[in-house]
Amino acid sequence: MSELLDTPADSPARSLAELRLRIQRLHRERGEPSLRALSKQVLKAVSHTTVRAVLRCQTLPRWEHLQAVVSALNGDVDEFRLLWVAVRDAENPVAMPAEEIAIPRKLMENQDRSASSNGAPSSRPASSEAIKTSAGARSAPPPEDGARRSLWASAGEPLVGHEDAVVNLAFSPDGSSLASAGADGAVLLWNLTAEESTAKRIAQHAGPVWGIAFSPDGKVLASASSDSTLRLWELSTGNPIADAGESDAQPVVHLEGIWAVAFSPDGKLFATASDDRTAMVWNAQTGGTACVKFSGHTEGVLCLAFSPNGAILATGGDDSSVRLWDIETGRAASKPLSGREETRWSVAFSPEGRTLASRLEETDKEDCPTTTGHKDAVVSIAFSSDGQLLATAGLDGAIWVWRPAVLWHPPTGELVGFPILGHTDAVVDLAFSPDDRILASGSADGTVRLSDPLTGELLFPPLAGHSDAVVGVTFSGDGEILASCSEDATIRLWDPTTGRTLCEPLRGHTGPVGKVVFGPDGSILASCSDDGSVRLWQSRDAVTRIAELEREVEELSGKYLQALEEIERLKAQLRR
Repeated sequence: MSELLDTPADSPARSLAELRLRIQRLHRERGEPSLRALSKQVLKAVSHTTVRAVLRCQTLPRWEHLQAVVSALNGDVDEFRLLWVAVRDAENPVAMPAEEIAIPRKLMENQDRSASSNGAPSSRPASSEAIKTSAGARSAPPPEDGARRSLWASAGEPLVGHEDAVVNLAFSPDGSSLASAGADGAVLLWNLTAEESTAKRIAQHAGPVWGIAFSPDGKVLASASSDSTLRLWELSTGNPIADAGESDAQPVVHLEGIWAVAFSPDGKLFATASDDRTAMVWNAQTGGTACVKFSGHTEGVLCLAFSPNGAILATGGDDSSVRLWDIETGRAASKPLSGREETRWSVAFSPEGRTLASRLEETDKEDCPTTTGHKDAVVSIAFSSDGQLLATAGLDGAIWVWRPAVLWHPPTGELVGFPILGHTDAVVDLAFSPDDRILASGSADGTVRLSDPLTGELLFPPLAGHSDAVVGVTFSGDGEILASCSEDATIRLWDPTTGRTLCEPLRGHTGPVGKVVFGPDGSILASCSDDGSVRLWQSRDAVTRIAELEREVEELSGKYLQALEEIERLKAQLRR
């Protein structure tokens, strides 16, 4: 209430504070349901991270996100619409049409590129001294000019077919196909080898599809849904894989929704994690023969991972425990790994299989023993390729790097790690570069940061440019490109060795971009969005682009000369 008294009645801050107090009061009146519970209730694909941002209301949330949360809380949508409009109008008293806004923004981008042309780009990360003197900067270095500059553009029209938000993407191992999963329950398989990408609807679940995974050999695709089923599809025919002795394929069924699916390293088995408190391992070749059922969690099983040798399955649940299972014997491989009482959203083995880590959503119970240095939910986790480092990202805005990568060590419980601070809002995603020399982080503060994972030192000033939360970061396979996607509906490409942008923002989506993924050879980038579309972006070298521009100039020059001739002809007529 004090923040209302301290701000002018007509200020944007006052309007936002009123909206914040109202949504937080509604949350309390409904018994303060958890982030996960709310994210499950909303009709559209809204993550628990987005739900938290709406409840915090530090900045004006997107209307569709606020509407979804208010509806899940059984609030008055019309009342909140009026409050939201009041904040929007207070922050933007004179709303310019979109076409008028686009011109100044374009001019500003051109000015930025022009100003950068006089600077000599460096091929190595800036020195620590240079970083220290510029660490407070709010923008990334300007784009690099010259023949080495990579250019990316849309590979064609958007791939449409989903009727709701597209929430997940996966390339086949050979890059010939792209699978997309939607909140509409559909799974589409796109053929990328044809002259025009074509889609085949290979699955239609009765609920949102949260997980898709290709088998290691690329011959089978699995789709997991909140409708409690998982289906396997033979990609060569597009047909479902049948149970042994059955004429028709039957979906893998749990008693409640399936949150995760994973193939074993050899592709012979797959495992599912369900809200029915069980995890199951199945025969991938028959698609419905259960090999073993693991029971022990007291709440829903949300995530799982096979060890690199395929002998152990790790599961994490809503009961705050991580459990290890011996697939051969069908028994627990160890006692439950429990820390503080919290939900575990994902688990992952290090590449060499000796260590295990989990992603957590913390509760407010401060008397529980802590297993991480975070002060809020841990929402992203990444291992270095050699398994020696583990990075975790939290809604508290901090990144922790653990050395060695051991979160639980039964004999001693010893933890070794250090924080990387700097983001001013939740850190949503993390990625190691292929050579493990750079740790990239994307945050709700709208920036990307590149840090040295061994020292925590910031390699460049924050990479700024997105106007909304950065929800995904990913490196190309060769490590030469870093892609970031944002709720501002754009994708940005960065040179991780200089911190410079490689090209103008990739625009085309009309809604938040939730995920980006590179194809195996790095020449194709796929993105999916709340607007229900998938887009492909293709790299083109400078020589090709110059040739295209020269052809355009030649065509324009021809039209210009024709126009001059027409002008002279008309003038001659007037003189007669």
